[in-house]
Amino acid sequence: MKVITNFLKYSSLHVAFISGIHMLAFFNLPSGTAITHWPTLLQVFISTWIIYIVDRLLDNIYNESTSPRHAYFENNQYNFSLLLIGLIIIDVVLCFFQKAEILIFGFFLGLIIVGYLFVLNKFKKVRSYKEFLMPLIFLTAITGPGLILSSSINLSSWILTFMYLLLIYQNIFAFSFFETLNHEKENNFTTIFDLNRIRKWINYLGAFNIILFGILFLNFSTYPDKLAFIITLISFLYTLGLVFQHKIKTHFREVFDGLLFLFILVFFI
Repeated sequence: MKVITNFLKYSSLHVAFISGIHMLAFFNLPSGTAITHWPTLLQVFISTWIIYIVDRLLDNIYNESTSPRHAYFENNQYNFSLLLIGLIIIDVVLCFFQKAEILIFGFFLGLIIVGYLFVLNKFKKVRSYKEFLMPLIFLTAITGPGLILSSSINLSSWILTFMYLLLIYQNIFAFSFFETLNHEKENNFTTIFDLNRIRKWINYLGAFNIILFGILFLNFSTYPDKLAFIITLISFLYTLGLVFQHKIKTHFREVFDGLLFLFILVFFI
């Protein structure tokens, strides 16, 4: 049981599930009734997990973290290497079921990811800025296919994509804040900003999402309104987490990652 618990806790599998739920939410724009392209959804699930596994393994190569998650990857490096090969094979097979426009999109995104990993591996100074770059790649992978396959793209879709980006950065800032608070690792936003500035940015990003929601999506009668509400709710709860920082500091990962699962509510409200 402990083996399963540790795998679910440290393997980043939950991040792959979160990416799938988020993509499904954006696939339904703008009406909330769009048809989901399941091969794309599966590929994003698998590709997200691949990227996170590679990212953790690279961190361990350069001894950039002493967190329990990275220690778990280091202790199970051989198993994760085999898992990585299997996931890549499945990902390649799914390409045969893809639409041409998604294959082209995936090809160019893949080149960007390979370039990102190469630069990250080659130039040590760039690693301090990977927290800025990774969210942009993640955003493109999650929202890009839905926008490409959508029959129509409204302005609200682009605004929601921007709000989602702010939420992703808020997540990264929050993790950096609590990781440093717990003395877990050094290679995060605290290499660029001090804790007080990170705290301010978490609040600024949350406030900006609340303002955008209040001005543009307060009607709450359409699917974009509901998705904006979920994004804003999570964003607000992230800022609220700072108020209770001493109560959640030992299990902040579970709290903040758990909040991202709230996207599933958009399918029921």
